[in-house]
Amino acid sequence: MEADIFRAPETRKPNEEIKYNVVTTKQGQEAISLVKQELKEGEPFAVAFMNIRMPPGGDGLHTAREIERVDSDVQIVFVTSYPDVPFQEILRNIRVTDSWFYLRKPFDPDEIRKIALTLSEK
Repeated sequence: MEADIFRAPETRKPNEEIKYNVVTTKQGQEAISLVKQELKEGEPFAVAFMNIRMPPGGDGLHTAREIERVDSDVQIVFVTSYPDVPFQEILRNIRVTDSWFYLRKPFDPDEIRKIALTLSEK
């Protein structure tokens, strides 16, 4: 599914295929560690797609808060099937309001492609 959804921009020309370097993790702490590592190596992440629920362990809000502390330039997209985290709770937990977005499942793969393209170019 990753290969079908993500293809990322470098410096691209019109009609050129978009390619992304996609990295996946199973838990939030692993994601936080990768953000730290890639930032240190000069290859910071542009966008992080994450579920709000990530059992076991820290949830997406905790992970996003920690990623924001490490690198506030990372754009975060919360993807969830569960509407149990109110918008106001996300606002209370994430400081930089223009760096995160919310997408409900099921989603159209073209939505993900457009979000990834826009945010990675941002």
